[in-house]
Parts: sequence; structure tokens; C-alpha cells
Amino acid sequence: MEHREHPRPVGVRWFGFAAVTLLWFDVFLYSATVAVMGETFLPAGDRAWAGVIALSSIGVTVLFRPWGALLGGWLADRWGRRPVALLALAAGAVTAVLALLPPYAAIGAVAPVMVLVVRALQGLAAGAIWPSFVVLVVESAPQGRRATDGALCQAGVPAGLLLCLGSIWMAQSVTTPAGYADWGWRLPSLLALGLALLAIWGLSFGGLRESPVFERLRSQQRVCRRPFVHAVRSGWASILGIAVVTVVASMLSVVMLGGFISAFVEGLDAGLSWVDGQLALAFGATIWLATVLVGGPLADRLGARRVLLFSLVFLTASSLPFVSLLETASLLSIYAAMVLIGVGAGLCTASRPAFVVGRFVAAHRG
Repeated sequence: MEHREHPRPVGVRWFGFAAVTLLWFDVFLYSATVAVMGETFLPAGDRAWAGVIALSSIGVTVLFRPWGALLGGWLADRWGRRPVALLALAAGAVTAVLALLPPYAAIGAVAPVMVLVVRALQGLAAGAIWPSFVVLVVESAPQGRRATDGALCQAGVPAGLLLCLGSIWMAQSVTTPAGYADWGWRLPSLLALGLALLAIWGLSFGGLRESPVFERLRSQQRVCRRPFVHAVRSGWASILGIAVVTVVASMLSVVMLGGFISAFVEGLDAGLSWVDGQLALAFGATIWLATVLVGGPLADRLGARRVLLFSLVFLTASSLPFVSLLETASLLSIYAAMVLIGVGAGLCTASRPAFVVGRFVAAHRG
């Protein structure tokens, strides 16, 4: 990777951490409140069918994330990392619309259409995180701190999950069950306005500077005109390998911690409640976050590639014990399972930014 020639933008890693936290908070929040939203923004004739439609809408963000990554990567290599990062913030801030959107009973079919539009923008924003914020943070980091700073940026994923769980708990604490179902679930969505404030601050007050690596490319007139074509031609093997790594890591971490655990725990025939599932999920996210913060410096010391390979082996080897621990229906065993998945996901999350960014030349890194 290129050596840094300019001073590091002050606070860029913390800016990235805050942005990724809020973006992923929005992604997790929709999954956690989708059942209530279905009753609000869909016809009330058949509640079961409305629930199915609402749950299926979770996939909209998943479908749009790859397109957000491709478009964001192309723009990041043509325009720069900073403008794409600010666009991602602006797109993610649209989630706040859900807090103000009238119900289906008031505006009819416009309500579910608006929800789908918001979800699509949310997916585009989440997909654009990597080629903008993650690349910007790693490229701006000094030698010997690239994995540490990249890990801090990606620590926003488990931090977003914790913020989601905490905001839902607070909204439920200040409202009655009926009040939460009626309007209380809207309160956490207002936090999405923080993305808009970050974008304004970064655009107007210099809170987010361009990567020194991209500035050097631009000054030397080496900005690639066809970054996607060149990236595929020169690094197709790396792209394929990283795609496999991402799929494995997502299956064994984000999917399980993002919604599977609480539903699974509540469904166990062991007298465990929804609250037990949420607490187990929060515990797993805490282990995930702590491991990311430890894993970044570890990857700088041992090498991002070594830590990433170890994390993938660890996740794969612990998948069967993870399921076995859950099936015991013991709360202690469930927490032990959370430790396994949290440590594996944390090491993978911490080491991926520096490893992936280092695999490609700067001209088509996004």
C-alpha cells in the first residue's frame, strides 16, 4: 500500500465509526421493528399476510447493497472517497422519513411504496460504506495503524446493533405496550437524523477530508477512467476470494447476531422470554465489539491476513458447537455460544478492512 505523504485528517477514524454506527443502526432497527411497521404501513385486512409482506421487505436492503457497493466503488475511484461517503450519509439519513410517515389508513398505497424507497436507499448507503468510509479511513491511517483504524471504523457494525437494542428498550420504557405499537416505535428512527448532521458537518466545516492517497492520484492525473474494468482484469481472483470471505462472515455473524438469536431463544421450550433473547443478543454484540477493538491492533502486529484466516477457521470450526450450545436451551450455554460467534465475528470484522484495501492498487481500490 502507498505511504502516506500528507498529515492524517483529524478524527477521520472517529467520523467513520460514527457514520458506520448510525448506518448499521438503521439497518438493524428496521429488522427489529418490521412487524410493528407492517401493521402501520400495510392494509389491516389480513394481519398474517401483512406480516409476511413486511418481513419480506427486509430483503430489499440486501438486494440493493451490492448495487450500492458497485456504484459507490466506481464513484469513489472517479470522484474520490469523501464525496461518496457524504452521499452515503445523505442516503442513510432518509430512514428518518419512517418516523414521520403517515400510516396506510391516512395515505393508502403511498405508505408501503415509501417504505420500499427508504429501504432501497438504505441498502445503497450500506453498500457504499466499504468503498467510501472504510477505504478512506485505511488510506488515511499512518503506517502501523491501518488495521487498527480500519477496525475502529468497522466497529460501528456491532455498535449499531447495540444502539438499536438500547434505543428500542428506551422507547418501550417510556411508552405503554399499546403506545409503542402505535407511535413509540417511531422514536428510534429519529436518530437517523444524526447521519444528516454528520453529512452537513463533513461538507461544511471540514470534518471529513479526502484521502491523501486519492489526492495524490488526482494531483498526478492518475485517476482511473474505467476502474471497474481494470479491477476485474487485474484482481479477479482477489475479488472472488474476498466475496467468499464476506459471504461466510456474514452468514455466521451478522445473520445470527442480527435477528436469528432472539427469535430462536424465544422459541425454545425452556421458559425463556423475548427479553432473554434480547439480552443474549446484546451480550453477543458486546463481545463482538470488544473483539473488534482488540483485533485491530492484533492485526497490525501479526498481519491482517493471518488474523483473517484464523477468524475464518475459528468461525467454521465453532459453527457446530454454536448450534449445539443453543439447542441445550440453557441460558448459560446460549451466552457461551454468543462468546464463540462474537469472538469469531470480531476478529474477522477487525482484519478485513486492512486486508481488502491492501489487495488492490489505489487507482481502482474502491
